[in-house]
Amino acid sequence: MKILVTGGREYSDKDLMWTILDRYRHGRGQMLVVAHGAARGADALAAEWCRVFKSQSIHEAAYPVSKALDGPWPQAGINRNLRMFDDFDPDLVLAFKHGFDRTLARGGTEHMVRTAMSAGVPVRFFGSFNG
Repeated sequence: MKILVTGGREYSDKDLMWTILDRYRHGRGQMLVVAHGAARGADALAAEWCRVFKSQSIHEAAYPVSKALDGPWPQAGINRNLRMFDDFDPDLVLAFKHGFDRTLARGGTEHMVRTAMSAGVPVRFFGSFNG
């Protein structure tokens, strides 16, 4: 199974994220690959989880922003999201953020959610919504 984790750079609820990721680790009998954007916050928590459980058929796919591949800020984050989504081709997206934009119109996490939904990939939200 391939899971893409997206989330806020200020996201810090390690217990919740690890509990959710553990649901996919236990009892599946298959390799699990977790992709993330290699940023602070939610991405860093996902990366840590992958490293802790690496010996249990957990694999990490990190997609840091690359100026050469993604261009300059502020568009680089959006370009990286598109590159990551297309390259990784996830089965599921887990979105972790406090203060989701309910309209999904603003923010990098919201962009990834819109991208996944447009492609028909299931998305699960964890955190809170504004408004």
